[in-house]
Amino acid sequence: MESVKKDLSQDALFDFLPEAEKTADIKLLKTQTVLRRAGKRFMQNKLAMLGLIFIGLIILMAIFVPAFSEFQYNTQDLSNRNALPSWTHPFGTDKLGRDILVRVMVGARVSLLIGFSAAFFNLVIGVIYGGISGLKGGWVDNVMMRIVDIIYSVPSYLYVILILVTLGNGFKSMLIAITLTSWVGMARQVRAQVLALKEREYVLASKTLGAGQARILFKDVVLNSLGPIIIVMVTSIPKAILTESFFSFVGIGITPPNASWGVLANEAREVITSYPIHVIWPMLALSLTVLSFNFIGDGLTEAFE
Repeated sequence: MESVKKDLSQDALFDFLPEAEKTADIKLLKTQTVLRRAGKRFMQNKLAMLGLIFIGLIILMAIFVPAFSEFQYNTQDLSNRNALPSWTHPFGTDKLGRDILVRVMVGARVSLLIGFSAAFFNLVIGVIYGGISGLKGGWVDNVMMRIVDIIYSVPSYLYVILILVTLGNGFKSMLIAITLTSWVGMARQVRAQVLALKEREYVLASKTLGAGQARILFKDVVLNSLGPIIIVMVTSIPKAILTESFFSFVGIGITPPNASWGVLANEAREVITSYPIHVIWPMLALSLTVLSFNFIGDGLTEAFE
């Protein structure tokens, strides 16, 4: 073999590549996965990166500001009520002398935790429900999708109100209410992906080799549908935050003395004519957070396209 290579190398028509150049294309193919390509395109989207930076910043502030502040979210100082922003109280104080910055950050903990938790449970329920519906097909698919249609036919806010009235106010009740009313969108998305992919060659090959339906669903279908699933999951976070804030604002969600952005806006409503700045901080935090998640969702949509 070496002699053949030597003879060919002497011919001008043949020029053997070095080993490093032979494997360069293989290494490139290994590294350029779908997620890597999507990640690169996502990082090129300035608005999406701006939204990601803001979400990271608000998460860090929600963790560390209440932990290291000398004030507690429920500590009252009646001698320093409705104070304007200062070095001691950067956002001022409310009608009971409580530090607004700390309360806004504690509210961020509650609102973001509900948003991320609801998105996680929506992902789990939606993938399992939609995956089973799409894989089984036939009458099973028809029955399961009719259940989804029935849930869709009733306004989601009515479900939330009924659940909150039954279970009472509080974090757990709000999380259960939001989760039970918002998983249907994920289920429909997963079902559509399953129907589009279950007849592909690699899925049929898995079936031929005896793979179980759970393996086919999670390994062959879900992993090849991560783009749309991630987009739906991310866009469900601001919806959950807005739902929690709305019901807390009207007084049937998170209730005082607990803090959430909806609770803070409701409390500031009583003094909005005298101290309008009180309502600005929770509404600004809520608006910028929802806007940032929308930027991230748009960036993910473009990246996975």
